[in-house]
Amino acid sequence: FRRVLFRSYPSFFQDPQKYAQYLSIIGFLFLMNRESKPKLGILNIVLFIVIVLAILLTGSRAAFIGLCLGLLIILFSKRGKIGVIVVGVCLVGYFISVKFPEYFSLFNRTDDLNTSLQTRNEIWKDDLQIFASNPLLGIGIGNHHNYIVNHSSGGYYLIDNEIVYYGTESGYLKILIEFGLLGFIFVFFLILIPVINAIKSYLQSHNFNIILLIASVISWMIAFTTQYSLDDKRILVVLVTLLCLLIVSNKSSKEIHV
Repeated sequence: FRRVLFRSYPSFFQDPQKYAQYLSIIGFLFLMNRESKPKLGILNIVLFIVIVLAILLTGSRAAFIGLCLGLLIILFSKRGKIGVIVVGVCLVGYFISVKFPEYFSLFNRTDDLNTSLQTRNEIWKDDLQIFASNPLLGIGIGNHHNYIVNHSSGGYYLIDNEIVYYGTESGYLKILIEFGLLGFIFVFFLILIPVINAIKSYLQSHNFNIILLIASVISWMIAFTTQYSLDDKRILVVLVTLLCLLIVSNKSSKEIHV
């Protein structure tokens, strides 16, 4: 029964890393206060704990690190009840993961951290050579796969006698390769400038919902390190929505609600 219950099945995300990114970017939204209900409810806390456990099930280390960084941002930006909630969530998640580690993919991956880093390091070295071929303007949007197919002699896996070509194993690296350095700077200015301005807004208004929005974006940015996900419309829509809310927070910082 346990093997059947905890077997991995495809969900609406076929890639577990993209699934983890989606969970990490929406998780902190459950902790936001609503205008009609300013106090945080038990249901919100339970849903956030479920998100934490779901990320552990995906096995994505980067998304988990992003989630932890988001929790640290929350913990160090406000004391009181929300700090107690964050500590409580961490303790519950730690207890469940230690008590039942066999059920969480994060603790049962076939490759250890060093092996995973070595594999990615080899892929990143090859991709940096592609970037070096056209550093300023890149090789063109969506052309990385075609470039690997046409020019790489070893950039693929053999899975059940089927050739599966490497991705970049990094969202930042894929943008750098396809958009070039100029495009990379432009894209991440669109993300970083709203975050920086929102921090200024929070220092003026102390609206804690702004911090939760920032934590969501930062959590996604960490997870984005190992998986390009902007080609998934669901993640893209959520990210753009959060950035729009951060931009709005700069003009109406006391009225950001969910």
